[in-house]
Amino acid sequence: MEQSAFVPDAVWIAAFEAEATAPTLLLVRRYALLRGRGVARAGGRSDAAYADELVQDALSDTIAGVVCWDPSRYRLATHLIGVIRSRSRHERARSMRFRHEAWSESLLARMSVDSPSEREYDRAAVAQQALHALRDAARGDREVLKILDAYAAGAVDKADVLQASGLKPARYTRARKRLRRKTLQLAPELRAAARAA
Repeated sequence: MEQSAFVPDAVWIAAFEAEATAPTLLLVRRYALLRGRGVARAGGRSDAAYADELVQDALSDTIAGVVCWDPSRYRLATHLIGVIRSRSRHERARSMRFRHEAWSESLLARMSVDSPSEREYDRAAVAQQALHALRDAARGDREVLKILDAYAAGAVDKADVLQASGLKPARYTRARKRLRRKTLQLAPELRAAARAA
């Protein structure tokens, strides 16, 4: 059964606009950077882009009603920090469960090759290996497979992927999040290749 769309009322919108200020978002981003360090210590990904993703996902999920914010009970910053804490805790736990070797011997050997054309070939081979691993991980998830097919066909921008996959924006967003979680479960060298591909 399809869940009804979240439609914020005027009070909610006014509260969001009043509280979604640059100082609030800076505070939330700093918190996301701190939480990212804990994820990194557990063997997961942590960089400025990861912190930005945490903030943007918390904001977009709040606006879409995926996570509920009651302006009469909590400040927006408190709500966003709670969402980031929950998601980073989950990511840290997953990183501890799915620890991988930092670098495989074969990848290190391939990276030491001096020829640029051979290095490009190796990058393409690792990217292809990452794509196969993602396809295996996404088996049975038709929407994620459609996104992977769109990427393989050369689509890069969201609009191109939507057109190539035929997914609606809401379904694309949910499938993209599932794909991101599957990417995080890959070995680090494959994860980097999947992001770069």
